[in-house]
Amino acid sequence: MTGEVGGGLTASRELATQIRVVHRRALRSLDRKLWSERGEFVSERRPPSLEARSMTNRDAEVLVLASRQSAEAACPGQFPAGGTEVRVSVSAHHVRTRAPVWLSAVEVAAWAQSVFGDPGWGEFQVNEGAPLGGATHFVLFLNGAARPAPLPVVLRDDYTI
Repeated sequence: MTGEVGGGLTASRELATQIRVVHRRALRSLDRKLWSERGEFVSERRPPSLEARSMTNRDAEVLVLASRQSAEAACPGQFPAGGTEVRVSVSAHHVRTRAPVWLSAVEVAAWAQSVFGDPGWGEFQVNEGAPLGGATHFVLFLNGAARPAPLPVVLRDDYTI
């Protein structure tokens, strides 16, 4: 698997800002769920999600899923204690037919940036690409102080740095 560090952040800050303004309540709700017990990754449970209208395609609805787990569970022995791996997946479907819809890379990255928060975190955000299913997956590692941290060494070969 090859991804991009920085999440391919061609997303304009303006679009991410628009998303934060227009969908602030839904983003706050997703954030609360992500950092509650529901946000802890459990394979049998659907992670916290947000559904909202696309900012660039009026016929598309965006689905954002977010989950977290300890960085130690994600990369045993590769990350300092107290770290967290946060994953965000972004996909879209047609509002009436529910058929998959492809959004621009700019909008997809803007949604991820809106969930991750501070635009300065972009250099640590990794875009894992869009495998089957049309969702684009992002990952961000946080240190014990909840600040962005570099990708663990064990994963660096899997991503373009």
